[in-house]
Order: sequence, then structure tokens, then C-alpha cells
Amino acid sequence: MPRSLAIALSLLLAAPAVAAPALGLLQSRAASGDAQAAYTLGMRYDEGDGVPLDHTIGLRWIEVAASRHYPAAEYQLGMKYEAGIGVPQSDRLSLEWLELAATHGNLDAICQLGSAYRDGDGVPQSAATALHYFNWAASRGDARAETILALMYADGEGVPRSYAQAAHWYEALAAKGDGASMYKLGRLYEKGLGVERDPVKAYMWYVLAAGSEHREGESGLKPGTVLSLEAGENPQAARAALAQRMSAAQIDRAFAAASDWRKLNRR
Repeated sequence: MPRSLAIALSLLLAAPAVAAPALGLLQSRAASGDAQAAYTLGMRYDEGDGVPLDHTIGLRWIEVAASRHYPAAEYQLGMKYEAGIGVPQSDRLSLEWLELAATHGNLDAICQLGSAYRDGDGVPQSAATALHYFNWAASRGDARAETILALMYADGEGVPRSYAQAAHWYEALAAKGDGASMYKLGRLYEKGLGVERDPVKAYMWYVLAAGSEHREGESGLKPGTVLSLEAGENPQAARAALAQRMSAAQIDRAFAAASDWRKLNRR
């Protein structure tokens, strides 16, 4: 009998009896080799979701799922070893599980590795390695990585400052509905930083930023992954100030461009 299956069966015998039919089906699937079911069951015990809270049983089911190469379970084990939650703290084991999860495509693990190498948290600090992981996640459309890359290039943090690269990642975030990125693109076009100076495009981005009414968590972006406007950054005020230096025809073109952008991006 495979070791992971033996562990699964022992966990079923050790778990408190729960009457919910859906849970029974989940337990049956987990015991028969379904990695996703084992992970889901582990997280439910770990969080007390519809079952008695039991971190030990939760951890064991997560380990079963990870032994079956389920990426989310590998990520969870990496984070548990990093913090020493239910297991002895181990930077080495944390790194091994996170790297395995990343290899299997888990974006949480890829971003976590990027942050660890950026900050030197449990690994030698390496801006180049951090950049590798953030680029990897951003290439798959991860807003967290796009946000970090935009800030890294705008501020020259760990990389040579590049407003052109910052603009690239701001545009990726803007396409996801992030109003702060729209505003920052407006500033780059107004000042000609990393892009050709263009008051019409600057005004367009200010219009879009002012109309986005973006609040964290709306637009499909995860909370905490989007940019924020700093004190004094105001799209309406920036648009009004720029309008003083533009012709009526330029402003009309900017509004038309904003309308076209909304249609193209369905915003």
C-alpha cells in the first residue's frame, strides 16, 4: 500500500466523526488518492471550516496532498515551515517546498520566493533572483508581481531605475482596473519620463483614473496587491492643471481616447 494512502486511511480513522454527507464524500475522495480533496480537507481542519478545528489532522492531510504533488499544498507546507506553525521552523525545508510549488506553477509560491530573495528572508538577499521570480509571476499576469515590478523600476529598488519599465507594468495594472496606475501613467506622459511626452495621453490617463472609482479588492485584484495614491496625488486636480496648457481639440481627443480605451478593456 502506498505510504500516502496508508496515512490517509489512518487519518480517517483518527478524525472525529462528522455527519455531513459532503464531508464524507470529500474524505472518501481524499483517501482514494484525490490530491485536491486531501488538500481541501486539510485546510478545512486547519481552519475549523465545518469540522472540529484540528491543526494536527489538517497538517497531515496537507502533507498527503503535497506528497501527491498538489502545488497549493506544497506552498502551504513551505509557509508552515517558514513560520514554524505545526512543524519545527526550518528555512531549508520552507525553501524546498516553496521551490517545488513554484516549479509546479503555484503563483503564491513564486511571489513568496521573490519577496524572500528581495528581503533576504531565510535566503541570501539577491535582487537578481528576486527579479527572476517577480518576472516569472508577472509574465503569468499576477497583479502582485506587476505591482512590485512597477515600484522597483520606478524607485530604482534593486534594479537600475527605468521609467519605461515602470510604465510597462503600470499599463498591465491599469488594464486590470487599477486607478492609481492610471494616474501614474498620466504623470509619466505629462513629464515625458520613460515615454514620449504627450499631453493628450496624459490627460486620457487622468480621465480614466478619475473615473475608475477604484477601491481595493474590486476589479478582480486581490486586496493588498494594487498601488495606492500618495498624499497630493489627485487625478482630478492633475487633469484640471494640465487642461490649462491644452487646446480644446487636444482635450476632445483625450476624452475620445479614454472612451476607446474603456471599450477595448471593457471598463
